[in-house]
Amino acid sequence: MTTRSSPICTAIACLALVFTSTVCSAAAATTALAAQATGAISGRVQNVATGQYLNNARVTVKGTESVAFTDQTGSYRLTGLPAGSTVLEVFFTGLDPLQLPVTIRAGEVIEQDVSLTSATRYGTDASGTVKLDSFVVTTGRETDGAAIAINEQRFAPNIKNVVAADALGDVMDGNVGEFLKFMPGVTAEYDRESGGSVASVSVRGFPTAQAVVSGDGLQMANTGNPQGSSRVFQFTQVSINNISRIEVTKVPTPSTPADSMAGSIDMVSKSAFERKDAQLRYSVGISGNHRTASVQKVPHTTDERVYKVLPSFTFDYTLPVTKNFGLVVTGQSQNRFIEMQWVPRGFGTTATGVSGASVSRPYLQSFQLNSVPRANTRNAVGLKADWRATPNGVLSLNLERSRFVSDRSNASILLSTGTNGVPNPATGLPLTFGDNFTSGATGRGAITIGNGGAGVRQQLDTEAVGLRYRFDDGNWRVVAALGQSNSSGGYQDTIHGRFRALVITNRIPVRVSFAQIDDVRPQSIQVFDNSDRSFDITNLDNYQVNSATSTPRVIRDSLANGKLDVRKTLPMFSFPAAIQVGGLRRVQVRDVRRESINWNYNGPDGNPATPDSPSLFRNTVYVNQSENFGFKNLPFVSTANALRAFQSNPTLFSKTTAQTTAEELFRLNNSERLQEAVTAGYVQAELGLFQNRLKVLTGVRYERTDADGQGIRTDANAVWLRNADGSFARTADGARIRRPEAGAVGSLQELAVTRRERGTKASRTYDGYYPSLHLTYQIRENLLVRLAYAKTYGRPDFASIVPNTTVDETDFGNATPDPNQIPGRITTRNTGLRPWTGDNYDLSVEYYTPQGGVFSAGAFRKEISNFFGNAVKVATAADLELLELDPRYVGWQITTAFNVPGTARVDGVEFNARHSLRALGSWGRHFSAFANGTKLRLQGGTDSDFSGFIPESANWGLDFKSKRFSVMANWNHRGQQRLGRIAALGTDAYEYAKARTRLDLNVDYQLRSNFFLYASAQNIFDVPETLLRFGSQTPGYARGYQVLTTGVQLTLGVKGTF
Repeated sequence: MTTRSSPICTAIACLALVFTSTVCSAAAATTALAAQATGAISGRVQNVATGQYLNNARVTVKGTESVAFTDQTGSYRLTGLPAGSTVLEVFFTGLDPLQLPVTIRAGEVIEQDVSLTSATRYGTDASGTVKLDSFVVTTGRETDGAAIAINEQRFAPNIKNVVAADALGDVMDGNVGEFLKFMPGVTAEYDRESGGSVASVSVRGFPTAQAVVSGDGLQMANTGNPQGSSRVFQFTQVSINNISRIEVTKVPTPSTPADSMAGSIDMVSKSAFERKDAQLRYSVGISGNHRTASVQKVPHTTDERVYKVLPSFTFDYTLPVTKNFGLVVTGQSQNRFIEMQWVPRGFGTTATGVSGASVSRPYLQSFQLNSVPRANTRNAVGLKADWRATPNGVLSLNLERSRFVSDRSNASILLSTGTNGVPNPATGLPLTFGDNFTSGATGRGAITIGNGGAGVRQQLDTEAVGLRYRFDDGNWRVVAALGQSNSSGGYQDTIHGRFRALVITNRIPVRVSFAQIDDVRPQSIQVFDNSDRSFDITNLDNYQVNSATSTPRVIRDSLANGKLDVRKTLPMFSFPAAIQVGGLRRVQVRDVRRESINWNYNGPDGNPATPDSPSLFRNTVYVNQSENFGFKNLPFVSTANALRAFQSNPTLFSKTTAQTTAEELFRLNNSERLQEAVTAGYVQAELGLFQNRLKVLTGVRYERTDADGQGIRTDANAVWLRNADGSFARTADGARIRRPEAGAVGSLQELAVTRRERGTKASRTYDGYYPSLHLTYQIRENLLVRLAYAKTYGRPDFASIVPNTTVDETDFGNATPDPNQIPGRITTRNTGLRPWTGDNYDLSVEYYTPQGGVFSAGAFRKEISNFFGNAVKVATAADLELLELDPRYVGWQITTAFNVPGTARVDGVEFNARHSLRALGSWGRHFSAFANGTKLRLQGGTDSDFSGFIPESANWGLDFKSKRFSVMANWNHRGQQRLGRIAALGTDAYEYAKARTRLDLNVDYQLRSNFFLYASAQNIFDVPETLLRFGSQTPGYARGYQVLTTGVQLTLGVKGTF
């Protein structure tokens, strides 16, 4: 990938325009001559049973190569047809094909609407006429959705998968990610903000940041990631009830973004013209968790009683006001309480004064329980107006507004044996350990309460407006779109009535002992004082409050899009042909501000030197509570009680000058602004050869990215006076003279002189040409072979734009102390990181059955240049000198990214099957099944960073439908995933997400023709998320790091249509 000047891009665009204009002029002349003896047919194709107009129904003129596909409103148009009698053939997957005799009149446009149905699915009466049984029609919603998806895939010009919003039943909380996770090649990713539901997705096993997500072809602003510097699209800010279908493109065409190396996801919104008549769809229900399924108020970690079974509702209303104008109105309020608990285990590899501890023989050094439940709320409204401004043109305005809130509180306890094996006092017991026990040294243990997890409120607000015009007269097709979206998000704590966390520790020295250690926890935990007497870990008077923290973060994102696509058929050729040109302009601005605020606890006496018990903040409601993993009555306190006490008595907490300075330095270091502008243009041709059996789509796309970043500017020498010539001013003995306004070393005055907020400005540009070729050969009517090649690229994350070095003493994302004895982490950015460049090769075979099913299999290869690598090591004095960091960071973990020489390769195979089981007998008519899977082979140098790749994923499911009753069972499997490197456990040690398989259930019972009772359960067996940490030397007993569980999410309600 090379940098090119914009004049080159302009010249290419001009040449393409001249070429296209010439071709189109010739075509127009030919068309004008032919129009004297030809006519046209237009109309709409509808599923008469459901009332839905069909997208991508194939309409052909029998015996000719004239073919058209309907658009989202079911409209089609065939032009240049010879006058006379002929037959229209109309086909849509899962419905009965139809032939209609028509008469073409020269110079006229014949209106011919088409109604399709299925005698097999909807039934017939004694005369053979289709009988529309209202129960059958209504319960077939998912079947219709599957047929729509298969039809879209079948007639797509490239390799992609499509799923209709009705195809997979009720989706938990309207989360688009929960819907996507069952699609071929898509794997769900979870995070703690989302609380057990899908946060983002991976396409073909690639890291989530490489998946391009858009709505109606335009990308959207997103602030779901709490760090603010990630490209990962979080589905917390979109809802499914205003979406008609979702398209996952595996190989890009010239008309789609070239930065979709993994693939792209487009969410197509509903249209008012999708239906002939008005329809209101709604659902009302309650949601809960199997651990707290009580309709009464129950104790919560905020030390108050709250409802944990919460109400929700959704609706979408489609209103065709007239033939040429319609509205779609959508809304939802989804509320869910989620129990989230996790237990990390930390293994030590060294212990002072103790022999035998090593990487190959570690000991359990720490164990922690985190209980961080949260109440999640998704509110969204949408309005779409469609106006048929001309017979062949539709203007659409789309407005959306959403808010996602995750309000969570934390309760945690960490017990550590310490890493010093020498007892204090010396008369005590030394540290001893084995595979299933660790007995800590006297006086060397530690207990910390409240510093795991975070009590914060994450609020994400998004608003978007889109304007789209589509013109299609069968000869010309023009699509123009503009979009603007804005999003704000981040964390807040004190303004919502709580500290992020309290740090509470044992008041007296202790010895911690773990025994009967299994893969999850030590089943026996004992704590002793220096006299070897039992220490009561549940008694708050045995602890002291050290500090309180607050970590406000404000993240804003705005994204403006504009695109234009112009397509012209070329009737001068004897075979179907078309040429398309277009372009795109997108500008994204990301603004990130993060703070870290700390207070010291003075206690009621105002003296920080005297230890004070946390009893002042003790829980009075959340007491004697059972936690997961077998714990009960732990000494938790309320951060809300602590903040209220502080507000009543401001002397309870204070901060030192050094803390104030550190807070300001953190604020300056974490104040950044990023702007990225993308400009693209393309030329694309489509051909239908050999009687339309071979379809060719090819062309080239040019794409240029201009990125600008602003971050902190540091000038350590600004504290010194300078002479007029720029040299340092010195005393008589040669010492440099400090500027008076610089103040003392480490003061706020010094920061004001040496640091400038957003004073560093960095810019970078990269561009390239991205050709692609897509071949689809029809061996038989229902057997397709596809071959594709595309050149693509993958962008570095936003953080790589601005130079910065981040120093974190703890894992700031979850405030969990590192269990592997790394004192902290240093991450230095590489602003010279180049984008990935990939050559993508794909082959797939697709078989479509007469019954409306599909079986497909494929293989792909991606050869990637400029692949990212991560250098992770324990810092030495030399490393710190090179980075101009303080020598006190010796022994910290240091990480930086770089481009790996050579080529990395990703080979993959995938399959997809969906079919009714009717062929197995009469019982099979009630069942349908699906299965899909993806398997990767990752190849690269030892420095290649494959963290984030998911090498194996699969989904399968079984649907049962009777006249009134239906059940959907969907399984989701993800293989073991390698995450970040763990330097303390060896040079080849990594963290891994363990493979897991989860089952979701949906049950519907039809009470009346348009009224249902429904229930759903997500992760019905409560399969946990398990993290492993190991290298080649790590023994089996020490590989388990963390187990996280969120319980079984339950929903019960009613839904219907009017």
